[in-house]
Amino acid sequence: MHSPQSEQIAAQQRRIAELTQERNDLSHQLGDCYEELSLIYTLSGGMKLTRAPQQFFDLTAEQTLEVMQVETVGIHFWHERVHPTTNFQYGKPLFNEDELDRLHSGMREQLGLRRETIHLNEIVADRHFAWSAQRAERLLAVPLERGDELFGVIWVANKRPVPAPPTGTRFTSIDAKLLNGVAVEVGIHAENYTLFDDAKSLMMGLLHSLTAAVDAKDAYTCGHSERVALLSRELAKQADFSTAYQERVYMAGLLHDVGKIGVPDMVIRKPGKLTDEEFGEIKKHPEIGARILADVRQVADLIDGVRHHHERFDGRGYPWKLAGEAIPLMGRIICLADCFDAMTSNRTYRNGMPPAKALAEIERCKGSQFDPALADAFLDIGEARIEELLKDHRDGVPGAAFLNVRPNSEAA
Repeated sequence: MHSPQSEQIAAQQRRIAELTQERNDLSHQLGDCYEELSLIYTLSGGMKLTRAPQQFFDLTAEQTLEVMQVETVGIHFWHERVHPTTNFQYGKPLFNEDELDRLHSGMREQLGLRRETIHLNEIVADRHFAWSAQRAERLLAVPLERGDELFGVIWVANKRPVPAPPTGTRFTSIDAKLLNGVAVEVGIHAENYTLFDDAKSLMMGLLHSLTAAVDAKDAYTCGHSERVALLSRELAKQADFSTAYQERVYMAGLLHDVGKIGVPDMVIRKPGKLTDEEFGEIKKHPEIGARILADVRQVADLIDGVRHHHERFDGRGYPWKLAGEAIPLMGRIICLADCFDAMTSNRTYRNGMPPAKALAEIERCKGSQFDPALADAFLDIGEARIEELLKDHRDGVPGAAFLNVRPNSEAA
């Protein structure tokens, strides 16, 4: 017989064992929760609208491979609107392209029917995916959704056996929960990026329509705004400004002459050189443009480029007669692009200069009309690159902006 004391000791030992197991289980649960929260936090932090989808998918796959300890992560989209390339396979490439197409077709069919996780620890036993057993032993796949729309799938295959994860090489409900969390983040990013891209496309379409309306005021302005935008962006790139700033400069270049909407057509369309009075009307267009854009919050940072693209580095420009670095950077950039296009464009009263001669004028006028550092950067772009950049925008175009070229290459 066991004594009451020995039974009490045994009961205490059982209780200690139970508490130890509970502690270990809780520790594993906390570890799983930490991994999940850490992964979601990392993905959320990488979810920037300025980050291309490919960069976000690369980050997602890299983190999922590490946290879930799997051999392969796959992402597949059924709509090119999300991403033009539909098949992504990270880690160990288990499937070739034909096999990926077959795998994703099967996943699309099954997820479309059930909208549930595909959780296969014995893939060879599943009639839909048994064919892939020669490539993968275990498979876990969850749908990518946007509202009620199923637009893709993210999947993982095979836990990495060395070192073995704490749960072994089988996929658990914790793995499924973690992958579902990843899928939510991918879905949110895809939705946000699509909406952002739609808004950006709409805005750019409106900007192009607006600049086309300006260019349409005179046959010789055809294509000028687009060429100035392209040259301005190329100069910003050559000067090593950020990609984001290059795109803002491009937009400012498109809008730089928007104020000409407010200049009388008889002045804009005059076939010969302008009188001083008419030139005074033309000189109003930078301020008119700035006023037109003043209430559009999304382009507030472009207004300085529009207002000051006719300032001169020596202070003899307009409308504010600013000099040197007091002229906003965007204005100094657009000034160079604007003048180059003016010098190389045809007018009814003169032919445009050859590009080489226009570049020589920029060399001659740096420090007086142009910011010398930016002028050097423009010259470094080179005639060949400029010709390549503008070829499609000059073919069949009789001329560019109505920019009355004055002595020392000053463009109105």
